Amino acid sequence: MSKDLPAALPSRGVRGDPAPGLDRMRAVLLLAGAASIPVGLLLPAHWGWENSWIENLQVLILLLGFSCAAMLLRRSPGRRDRLLWLGIAPVWLLVAARELSWGAVFAEPLAFTAEGPQFSSNTLWFKPYVYGLAGAALGTCAGLLAAARLDRVIGQMLRHGAFPWAEALVVLLAAMGSSLAEGHLGWDANALGDQAQVLEELLELVGYMALVLAQARVAWSLRSTAQEDVRSGRGTRK
Repeated sequence: MSKDLPAALPSRGVRGDPAPGLDRMRAVLLLAGAASIPVGLLLPAHWGWENSWIENLQVLILLLGFSCAAMLLRRSPGRRDRLLWLGIAPVWLLVAARELSWGAVFAEPLAFTAEGPQFSSNTLWFKPYVYGLAGAALGTCAGLLAAARLDRVIGQMLRHGAFPWAEALVVLLAAMGSSLAEGHLGWDANALGDQAQVLEELLELVGYMALVLAQARVAWSLRSTAQEDVRSGRGTRK
């Protein structure tokens, strides 16, 4: 198979059709990102507590990202794409496990304060092994992504004008805003009062939504490129 890149993809896909719903979802995401700060300052403070509905929704979004990556892994015809999704899928589970304090939230809270129920992963018998296992899993994922030539995938998307810039920007801004609400980056979170925690959780939720949408755009770009390869006689990726 030739390694030459296909001609630049039309902005509305190789068949003239828009990416299914992705443009509308991007618009919703941008609106959600813009509204997250004023909304976060108005929501009840207890909605930002540990194990609240916002945090549980975060976990559901992360599991959705994993499910999509697993589906793409199963359906990918080429070795490169399978390695790519095999390297991405476990990361979703690791982040979801981190949001659940590695399972500590399923136990009884250690205390109940003005900031809600308090959980600690230090009570888990397997906690000493968590970071070692997580590090090994991330290292394996990095190896799989290197084998999939993630750099070429990114380069191809940049050349085709298909890189998810808007989603990446939302992820970056949400991460920064969440860190500020948590009192990091030199910001005094006490200025936000009781709303700091709910604002942090809401921004994390928006960031995870952006990651899922970014993954969807990567999948659409790969499929569109494969279709263009077939139409131009290049065949499928191996």
